[in-house]
Amino acid sequence: MAIIIQPDECAAIYEHALDRLSGIDDVLLAASEGDWDTALRLDREFSDLQLMLSVLGRGDGTESVALELSPDHLRRTFTRIAGEAAKQREAEEAEANNAIRERADLVGRVSARILAEVALGRQ
Repeated sequence: MAIIIQPDECAAIYEHALDRLSGIDDVLLAASEGDWDTALRLDREFSDLQLMLSVLGRGDGTESVALELSPDHLRRTFTRIAGEAAKQREAEEAEANNAIRERADLVGRVSARILAEVALGRQ
């Protein structure tokens, strides 16, 4: 049974992934500085996000999406996304940016739900 995310959840995760992928140049920077551990970690992270974007489709928030990915991929990706959303939520509280904070809240809730479903073997 695939995990289903609702249109608003899909749009929030899509926007989060696009925001995070804007830092893809960090892979090249780390590699050029000889920091291979960071370069490989970022490469894995961005590969996970790119795969997630391919599953999400356009991310326009008009359709529910079935996350038909391996439990390992979902666990790894959404553990990371949940951590990033928590950091973003804290940062935006200081900046008083309600829209971004609300998106981070939604991404955090969706990530927690997906991780719980994966842990229960519902994927």
